[in-house]
Amino acid sequence: MGKETRRDNGKPTSSSNDGDDEGRVFVPSKPNKPKAHRRRPKWTARKILTVVAVVSLILLVVTGIIAAIWYFGFYVQEAQDKASTEYRGSLDEKVARVYTGSVHVRDMDFSSDLEDMNSPAAQRLAATVSDEVKEAFTKSTVLASYYNTSQVVGFSEGSVKAYYLIRFAIPEKEEAVLSSVVSEEVVKGVLRQRLGLSRMQPGQGQIDVASLTVFPANPLNVVPLNSPCSFQLHAVGSTERFFRSPNFENGEYPFNSRCQWLLRADAGKVLLLTFVSFMVEDDCRFDAVTVYDFLSPAENRTLLRKCGVAPVAFSLLSSGNVMLVTFTSNDVQNEPGFNAKFVQIDKPVFGAVTLQAREKVMQNFTSPAYPTYYPPNTDASWVIQTDANKQVRVTFTRFKMREPGIQESSCLKDYMEVNKKRYCSDQPTFVAISSGPSLEVKFHSDESYSDRGFVAEYTAYQPDNPCPGMFTCNSGLCLVQSRQCDGWNDCGDLSDENNCECGADQFSCANGLCKPKMWMCDRVNDCGDFSDEKECREQGAQGGGGGVQAHLTVIKKRLNESLSLLSQVPRLGPGIQAQISGLAAYVQSYGQGLLSVGQSYGSDGLVPPSDTPPVLWPERARGGSPGESDESGTATNEDLASDLFQMDARKAEQFNVWAVIALLVGIVVVTTVVVGSLVLLRRKAYRPVSTSEVDEELSHEERHLTKMQQNGYENPTYKLYEALQH
Repeated sequence: MGKETRRDNGKPTSSSNDGDDEGRVFVPSKPNKPKAHRRRPKWTARKILTVVAVVSLILLVVTGIIAAIWYFGFYVQEAQDKASTEYRGSLDEKVARVYTGSVHVRDMDFSSDLEDMNSPAAQRLAATVSDEVKEAFTKSTVLASYYNTSQVVGFSEGSVKAYYLIRFAIPEKEEAVLSSVVSEEVVKGVLRQRLGLSRMQPGQGQIDVASLTVFPANPLNVVPLNSPCSFQLHAVGSTERFFRSPNFENGEYPFNSRCQWLLRADAGKVLLLTFVSFMVEDDCRFDAVTVYDFLSPAENRTLLRKCGVAPVAFSLLSSGNVMLVTFTSNDVQNEPGFNAKFVQIDKPVFGAVTLQAREKVMQNFTSPAYPTYYPPNTDASWVIQTDANKQVRVTFTRFKMREPGIQESSCLKDYMEVNKKRYCSDQPTFVAISSGPSLEVKFHSDESYSDRGFVAEYTAYQPDNPCPGMFTCNSGLCLVQSRQCDGWNDCGDLSDENNCECGADQFSCANGLCKPKMWMCDRVNDCGDFSDEKECREQGAQGGGGGVQAHLTVIKKRLNESLSLLSQVPRLGPGIQAQISGLAAYVQSYGQGLLSVGQSYGSDGLVPPSDTPPVLWPERARGGSPGESDESGTATNEDLASDLFQMDARKAEQFNVWAVIALLVGIVVVTTVVVGSLVLLRRKAYRPVSTSEVDEELSHEERHLTKMQQNGYENPTYKLYEALQH
């Protein structure tokens, strides 16, 4: 039988047809020979495609980064600059002028649906009124070219009252000329003509316009109703409701805040608003809280515009059942903000009051609602009477009836009148005395801007002895005897310092006043005619320290006297002890500063004449009195442009930040791709030959046999060679 040669797991075996396989020989495939390694050709099609793909990806990423940098860093910035320039140009070309007011609708009762401006009833009525207002100005031959837009912002109780806003755009070059054209009177006349002749029909009913009002408005305080910082709050029974500035609980209010709170009470009630905590930037041109006795930001219905810090709580009273509170801030400085509460109360009644004065008995009365800010549109009077042979003295110990833009000499708006003389603004303590047994005090407030009001004390006295046991000033004020001829103008008219005999420790001024000798040559014009500073060249600055120290001693003495009087009121004295101590410390430190400055003047003992007192509380560099608003209370083009450009600057910074972020992300992506590609190429550059590849050191026949064996076939050539040998 023939034999077959085959290979089984690399070991030679033999087999035969009859079971005897010893004659067959199998060719080994050299399994123990180690496999050699070789380097593949340097450039292959696969490698070239990989490199091309990597380079293309890198170029794509770099191009994207460059495009992102150009877009965010340059294009957007240029667009913002262009927009700012165009806006500035529009400000230069157009000046916004906003008016607001109310339309009083006859024979239409207020319903709760009208309180929600999103309700169908409110939207229908708002659309009707807004269309009528728009129609009035678009068909006006005078105002049509300047009219911009109008809208209704709310309704209030009674016979329905609709509150509206109207915006005009006036060319800046023509503003001076058109100020009398686009004015409150002209706007009111156009509206009156239109609404007085029209019949408005919301739904199925017909309504008439009974009356209307028009007031200028501050554009900065106009907040859209759909703003996330616009809130409508209604008082509930006698429960106090609270609201606060944004982020009050967590620290400081955000930059560029524009917020409003529309407060309501039930019909026939009024709102008592109290600011429990108040801390806002001390310049009202930038951050401010404004309270309106109206449901829209009407300047003529402003109760209060306040900024700075209020050390104690303060309250305001509305004249009706609605009130608007707005809060605005810029992006320069932020503070904690405010915390406020409101409650509805019965409307107080103020009128004529008769008081009876008694001798040696001090009684008092106050302005309406004191210590709450007095309500708007209020008149009150007090008639103080006494016995026929006596007279009445009223001492106004506190007096604050200040209104922006009103001079103290005119008192055209809010005032107190006594003895046919009007008082307003801030006044020091002053006295009013009667010429007979009675004295009448009158109070009046208009519809805008409230203040604390006044506190007054009254008593009766004998005409021949007005101040028993005390010194009587020419003004009628009574002083303790120790304050006479002490060098201080306690009466306010120098009547306590005139005709004094100077003591041994006093200096006699050329005008007859007496001043402590230690005040001489202290570079302070104590006498008022510089006579206490004339002969000071030889003394130089040596007397300066004692003079200032004397002033401080007297101040400290007065503080102690005031504190001793306040300590008699247990509830008040301890509460202000810390404040008075702080003031005393400040005065003491300020005095030390004066001492050091005074000693640096050298031998020149004369102080240049000046009526300007030293500034103890310097104002901010930006101008404006701390805690007070500017007189106009309106935003100028420069203010609006400044706010806009500050916002653009922040936006540009944000765009630059995004450009840097895009650049960093691009760098990370490129680095990842490059490193990954290098690692991949390195792994493929040197690798062992797989079992499917043949060894280059084998002969042609061996390679052929190996290939055949790998494919599972036996080599027929070697089979034939074996057969011939046997």
